[in-house]
Amino acid sequence: MRFAAALALSAAASACSGGGTAVPVSAAKPARIASVNLGADEILIELVDPSRMVAVSRFVDDPALSNAAGKYPPEVVRVTADLERIVGLRPDLVCANPYNSADFLDLLRASGLATFRFDAVTSFEGIEKCILALGERVGEPARAQSLVAGMHERLSAVDERLRGVQKKPRVFYWAAGWTAGRGSTIGELIERAGALNAASEPGSITAGRTGMFELSVEQVVNLDPDVLIRDGRDSLAELPGRELPPQLAQMRAVREGRVISIPGSQLTAISHHIVEGVEALARALHPDRFPSGRR
Repeated sequence: MRFAAALALSAAASACSGGGTAVPVSAAKPARIASVNLGADEILIELVDPSRMVAVSRFVDDPALSNAAGKYPPEVVRVTADLERIVGLRPDLVCANPYNSADFLDLLRASGLATFRFDAVTSFEGIEKCILALGERVGEPARAQSLVAGMHERLSAVDERLRGVQKKPRVFYWAAGWTAGRGSTIGELIERAGALNAASEPGSITAGRTGMFELSVEQVVNLDPDVLIRDGRDSLAELPGRELPPQLAQMRAVREGRVISIPGSQLTAISHHIVEGVEALARALHPDRFPSGRR
């Protein structure tokens, strides 16, 4: 169940390149916001008072997936893409996902409810556009601009620390058979952390592959990356061989202990929290550039 949820989030992350699609019904700030989108949950907690939220996604309290765990009071209802229940909450704005079922999205459009639908996100720039578009829609553009400015500041700090790095390790992301190529936020996260994404190398078996895609264990072994990244609860814990298929346990990166586990909430974030994943991976790959655990 946990991996299925993470995979759904990764699918969203690998796909708001154009911002969000809003269907406003009035110029007033929405006072009753419902969200079935974890990325929206994580952004909205920074933009609006929780008293304006009537519902958030059912994933919001799972710390393995959510960066908003513990931030919403219990009176904010946790929901799935159940239109009947959402309508009963009388929202004046519903934040939906591009990967919600077609039936739900059709019913949502037919309901007449005002909606903000995240477009599919393939880049950090797409996440920023989503934040700004959502900030406009909920009447909090200044807060949204501040959130994006904070992303820029933290990413610039990482860039500065990595300036002049000559050796960039070949890093491969693994999640139960899935990896991230070009055109994915995870792929961009790897590159921003001062590494090469082994799943998108020219001339390799994965050349030309984009977004999230599956690879066999044999194909992963043939790529022979320098570092293996895993999605896990234990931030930056090295997990050589543990819970890996036997073939992967024989990989050079695993044998030599170069397996890094980063929380899924950071790797699969489609919000400003993805910057935390960049910082975590950059520290793990280039510890000499981040003395005393500083950013």
